[in-house]
Amino acid sequence: MKKFILISILFITSCHNFKSDYNDYEGFNVLSIDDANKESKLEVSRYVDSITYIPLETDTSCLIGKIKKVELDSKYIYVLDRYSSNSLFVFDWEGNFFKKIGAQGKGPGEYCSAHDFCLLPNDTIVLYDRDCKRLFYYYKFQFVKTKEIEWFSHSIAYDQNRFYFYMQKQYSFNKLYKGNYDLITTTSSLEFLNKLFRYEQSNTMYYDPENIFRYCNDSLIFISRNKDKIYKLKENQIRKAYYLSFGKDNVPYEYTLSIEVFNKYKDDYSYLWNTFLESSRFIFYDADLKGDNYVYYFFYDKKNTEFSYSKLLDNDIDKIFSDFIYSNDSCFVGIVSPIDIIDNQNIITNELSTCLQNLDKMDNPIIAIYHLKR
Repeated sequence: MKKFILISILFITSCHNFKSDYNDYEGFNVLSIDDANKESKLEVSRYVDSITYIPLETDTSCLIGKIKKVELDSKYIYVLDRYSSNSLFVFDWEGNFFKKIGAQGKGPGEYCSAHDFCLLPNDTIVLYDRDCKRLFYYYKFQFVKTKEIEWFSHSIAYDQNRFYFYMQKQYSFNKLYKGNYDLITTTSSLEFLNKLFRYEQSNTMYYDPENIFRYCNDSLIFISRNKDKIYKLKENQIRKAYYLSFGKDNVPYEYTLSIEVFNKYKDDYSYLWNTFLESSRFIFYDADLKGDNYVYYFFYDKKNTEFSYSKLLDNDIDKIFSDFIYSNDSCFVGIVSPIDIIDNQNIITNELSTCLQNLDKMDNPIIAIYHLKR
């Protein structure tokens, strides 16, 4: 297998107690399917103490089609709808609509596309306009300035006074930083620092992740393009975190260089499907396994070193389950459609039914906060 060429690499060993039969793979902690217990179902209550549901206010000024990204801070919930309203909305923790960030248009301070965003320290939000290659800065929700960048990026993140730009694939018009790299890093003032994670030239990629960047324990998590290596980025260090082993069924690197090749051979291999999340105690990911048409859910308990997976994740707390799309040290976050609540009123708990009464199918989605066990 060909390896990534990494810059400024720091090899570390996790402080968590992985099973003794886990083998170190090129410096990664290995999460191997051979060490996981296959179960008929995984009950949410094994990992979650309670669930808080926050119906987002529905108003003509904040209509949401499909949520692409969610971020939380101590006061607000930030919701990006890239496809329908092309907007970034802010709600308080009661679900009340607070603010729409910026506006779409061609005038001063207006963006073409709300493609991504990140939260900076000191009450600053940066919205990424991919179509026009610009970053829009907002301080305390008020527009401050615009900065142009010289490349097109798929996703952005900010951590430790650095911007990270996920390039997705090599664009011929990114002339200044031409080269086959997944990441570009810059200073907080957008001065170029480095190109990271070199790969071989390809026209397309088989992995188009929803949210390539995650945060956990003061580190930025990055999922590699071949979807089986997880890294943690901090300052000028690239830390090898986890290798997702499916035994002999991991996708060979050379099959990840184009979507045409991957689609031809994918049924013969296993691979991360869409989500990898980590909290202080738990690791969660989903995977498509060889020879099976189901997506499997994996949970690793770092405290008790318990590793299990199943094709059924059962919300035994209140019967409605939503895919996880966000995590921090203490919770996972999912999105629930009002239709799912209304169509399943006969099976949901009374507590949930009371919480979401007077719900309409056309209302905005509901934020589900899964409070994880400590």
